[in-house]
Amino acid sequence: MRKKIMKALSRNTYLVIFFVLALFLRFYNLENTAMFLGDQGRDAIIVKRIVTFENLPAIGPPSSIGQVYLGPFYYYLIAPFLLIFKFNPVGLAFAVGFYSLILSFAIYYFSKEILNKNLRLALLLFMLFSPILLEFSRFSWNPNLLPYFSFLTTIFFVKAIKKKSLKDFLIFGGSSGLTIQLHYAFLFILPLYALYLFYYSLKEKWEIKKIVKLSLSSLTLFTFLISPLIIFDLRYNFLNLKNFLKLVEETQPAQFSFANNLTTAISKSLSFAFQAKIFGKLPVLSLFLLLSLVVINFKRIKKEPLFSLSFFKIIILIFAIALFNFRPIPHYFGVLYLPLYLLLTSALLKLFKKPPFFASLLFIFLFWLPQYKNLLSTPETPQIPYARATARNILPLVAKEKEYQLIALPPWESTKHFRYFLEIWGKRPLEEESSKIPEALIIVCFKECKDPIGDPQWQIAAFPNKKIDKIVKFKNLKIVKIIDGKKR
Repeated sequence: MRKKIMKALSRNTYLVIFFVLALFLRFYNLENTAMFLGDQGRDAIIVKRIVTFENLPAIGPPSSIGQVYLGPFYYYLIAPFLLIFKFNPVGLAFAVGFYSLILSFAIYYFSKEILNKNLRLALLLFMLFSPILLEFSRFSWNPNLLPYFSFLTTIFFVKAIKKKSLKDFLIFGGSSGLTIQLHYAFLFILPLYALYLFYYSLKEKWEIKKIVKLSLSSLTLFTFLISPLIIFDLRYNFLNLKNFLKLVEETQPAQFSFANNLTTAISKSLSFAFQAKIFGKLPVLSLFLLLSLVVINFKRIKKEPLFSLSFFKIIILIFAIALFNFRPIPHYFGVLYLPLYLLLTSALLKLFKKPPFFASLLFIFLFWLPQYKNLLSTPETPQIPYARATARNILPLVAKEKEYQLIALPPWESTKHFRYFLEIWGKRPLEEESSKIPEALIIVCFKECKDPIGDPQWQIAAFPNKKIDKIVKFKNLKIVKIIDGKKR
């Protein structure tokens, strides 16, 4: 057994080297560099309650805009790592890095019947060492795994239509049901699979019964996996659907230029994917590169399903972002990063007439090497230690309080990352939305608040006989404890 393992490793030495480098870039100095703000604090609290069996949620996190809820898949996916790391929230960041590695090699493995080895290896390099994907892999957030899940779903779809097997269609349906729970950007891509199946089945002259059977099997598993969201909408008068439609309506401003939005979406997609600011500064160059990738890969796009689907995914998402006027921020483009890398690696293979990973390596180390240092360097204020230290400063103020509330000023700031540590230390504050009057009110001032008692924030306004009991200053924060002056 040992000899077989050593022989396999020797045959794939380069893969072992890439794996070790990828491990280092994902996990080095992780606790001091991982993002841990309000969204991460919220997720940590929910996951903590999952692993302690206090609450098993049927819905996931809300989207960053519009309060459209996702499915709970992400929470359960990362939950074991919080337990493994003994409730240190760095475990959740580690989970994302771990899955990003596993999924990268899964794509390398499952695409072996579709792509040649050189192309798969080049694509693997981009998945392992792309700065945007590395950045996503070093903190916990539900969209961060979307690039891998969405591309793996496309691979499963291609395998399904080529083999026409029930098993592959079920895998595709299951993968789609999980992927859409990571981010609703994938929602724009789902109709593409249906249209492509219709086109491909006509082209290959499938029997109608076969199409219906395979489609229904895939759809059934997909529906089962997103059923918690369907039940949630039915129970709460289609809240999710209404919020989504409202979101679409509100994204259309009075001054709307589709052409400008489209240009921005193209330039931003390439700027984020390749981490080259020049694409953002020269939109014409972005358009030229995108068109060049399409022209060079035209034959493959025309003949090979993975390439044509990748091309249409890029086009659909760029048009959707432009049409609905979404802010061009990195995670919105998550679905198209791997399709772009696929087209680029294929183009390099054609242009250089050699295994494209040499050109890919050159590209990576010339343009991306300086960015790795930024990813691994400890920031001035590491966020996990900062949240932990802030919670330690709050702890003595609430040590004798049975019930207390924790709020932030200004109110758009978050205290969830502080709440997480207070909760695991046994001093959980009242839930943020609670209308119950607490024994004490802790106000975390992120900016100067000269008169916290007189602030119109509803929990402060509702607190009776307000009296400042203590003030603690910590770094850039002022922590104010308010009590009922008549009771104490």
